[in-house]
Amino acid sequence: MDTIWLNSKTKVPSITKTAVIRERLHQLLEEGNSTKLTIVQAPAGYGKTTILSQWINQLDENTSWLSLEAIDNDPIRFWKYLIQSVSDTLNNHLDTRLSPLFTSHPHSPFELIIDSLLNELDSIKENLHIIIDDYHFIEHPFINDLMIRFIEYLPSNVRVYIISRTKISLPISRWRVKSWITEIGIAELSFTYEEIVDLYEKKNLLLYDDRLLQNVLDKTEGWAAGIQLASLSIKTNTLHTDHFDGTHPFVAEFLIKEILDSLPLNTQHFLVQTSILNMLEPDDCNSLTNRLDSYDVLVELVEKGIFTIQLFSKTPVFRYHHLFADALQAELKNFYTEEEVMAIYKRAGNLLCKKGDYIAAIELVLQQQLFVLADSWITTYLVDIFTTGQIATFVRWVDLLRIKKYPLPIETIVMYTIALTSLSDLQKANQILTELDQRHTVDQWMDHPDNQGVASIMITLKAYIITAIGDEKAQTVEIILTQLKGTSEF
Repeated sequence: MDTIWLNSKTKVPSITKTAVIRERLHQLLEEGNSTKLTIVQAPAGYGKTTILSQWINQLDENTSWLSLEAIDNDPIRFWKYLIQSVSDTLNNHLDTRLSPLFTSHPHSPFELIIDSLLNELDSIKENLHIIIDDYHFIEHPFINDLMIRFIEYLPSNVRVYIISRTKISLPISRWRVKSWITEIGIAELSFTYEEIVDLYEKKNLLLYDDRLLQNVLDKTEGWAAGIQLASLSIKTNTLHTDHFDGTHPFVAEFLIKEILDSLPLNTQHFLVQTSILNMLEPDDCNSLTNRLDSYDVLVELVEKGIFTIQLFSKTPVFRYHHLFADALQAELKNFYTEEEVMAIYKRAGNLLCKKGDYIAAIELVLQQQLFVLADSWITTYLVDIFTTGQIATFVRWVDLLRIKKYPLPIETIVMYTIALTSLSDLQKANQILTELDQRHTVDQWMDHPDNQGVASIMITLKAYIITAIGDEKAQTVEIILTQLKGTSEF
């Protein structure tokens, strides 16, 4: 089974009609054209994605966009998506030419993949802008190592923009000295008084009290999401600026009491149930909520400014603002019993799995600690997970299940050991093999006829790991001789 690649992740987010054109930030981005990399870093809700979307839309040059999420913290998945995004922009079948580097067994060294991509980019004559949104989801050190190589050898006609909530693990200081980067942070992104005025005028909010605007600026410190929340409250005459605070607990409370509670009850149920989906496709929402009008509901939410974003795509795709989705998910327990919440997650997981997006399905049920269901899907799609190269994702799942003391099948544990070996984590792989030996002492699992094949793989793997680590050569010989005799005893 092929992995499902979401086209909506490589589309530039649409811009609302009330978005303020912030010329001073556009000027900073214009000046950044002389550098390799522009980093836009600030906490959630500072308008990072909006300003880059505006900037890209007014350029008359090739632009590639990639929106990341937690499951993209996998080297193969990340670089496949980035190449797909660039290929779609250039319309030059770049993804087809580089695909064999991923599908060969074993796949080509990542450095070769990066160098091949750089050579392809160097061959085009036009300028290209590559935007990577939500880079804070990337924690895998190997992805960062490859990104360093990618940036350092970037052709002169290519500019990269990285959007992140957190500090990123790249050699910023070294690149700063070389004048390779443009940095836009909280200080630059924070709204000025004049920009708040422009925003509220676009929203048709007629304010005659300058103190109210100044209080909004002082309390939010220019935080765009807070200013947006305040504007919605002003419309209903419920904003009390003396108590306005931009800390997360308040934002969550505000979103629920001032936004969610003001909506019809059936819309509230729709929002809370669908909040567990990262991408909102109307048909999926219909299936999850047992409705037929999800598209109309989502369009209405966008038009009303209820923190719902419509993405540019051939088919309608939406998503909720991250903070709004977090607040809605927390409300699940207030709307439904624990059993009902579990049923909603199971239904959503099954929906994603039937579509072929088993990666997202497993992530979702793990989030709700539905370990039995996650384990069954991991077992079902184990071969696909390995053939599509999403080994780091698989290791992360197994690590979580092991932390939670979930009893994993022998086949999964052996494949986990193979995955650790392929990621060069030999010491940990050797530790897992020791645990399997100890388990055999207790239940003699290797003697069971159904486990003969897995046991043979484990023995061979053990010989390889011991040799690679350089421990006990005599034990290695003994293992090999035992294997040749066709027995699992050693």
